[in-house]
Amino acid sequence: MELIRNPWRRKLHRTAPKNGGTQGHRRPEDVGPDGGVGTSATGRTSLWRGLPTLGRVAVGLEVFIAIGALYGGSQFILGPDGHLMGMPVSVLSHSPFSSFLIPGMVLFAVIGIGPLAAAIVTYRRPEFAPLAAALVGLILMGWVTVEMVMLAGPSSLLWALYLVLGTGLAALGLGSSRVAST
Repeated sequence: MELIRNPWRRKLHRTAPKNGGTQGHRRPEDVGPDGGVGTSATGRTSLWRGLPTLGRVAVGLEVFIAIGALYGGSQFILGPDGHLMGMPVSVLSHSPFSSFLIPGMVLFAVIGIGPLAAAIVTYRRPEFAPLAAALVGLILMGWVTVEMVMLAGPSSLLWALYLVLGTGLAALGLGSSRVAST
């Protein structure tokens, strides 16, 4: 039975040294310009280089989500009537809100600052990256679900169900193809 490596953690590949010594060798891509692992030309340790690919993807997605939510939230806070985003207040007719101020504040604080904090946590403490990514994903799914119900009505939950089913099926397919190739 073959063990599958945790893709969120990067480990150095060790081989037996050719000179008969006791220390292992590092992969060339793990060695910085000055010979240190994850170090820059200035000699500082680079956390980004030590972050595995999934961690880098998570940080990229979290920052992308944060930028969009911070922009959208600030536009709704500055223009609660929705004119800055080109949305009429009538869109909120099925919601408890009479303006975009409260939704804009929630969008800015929860969907904007939350993923940004998760990206910082992922960058500084990679061992918490899976938890941070899962929390951001679940919060975003909750936000979109509530948004769909308030803007399009309860029947829009059927769209969300099929979106989740399709995402799960795609993840299963991609995950199984990755396991099969290793």
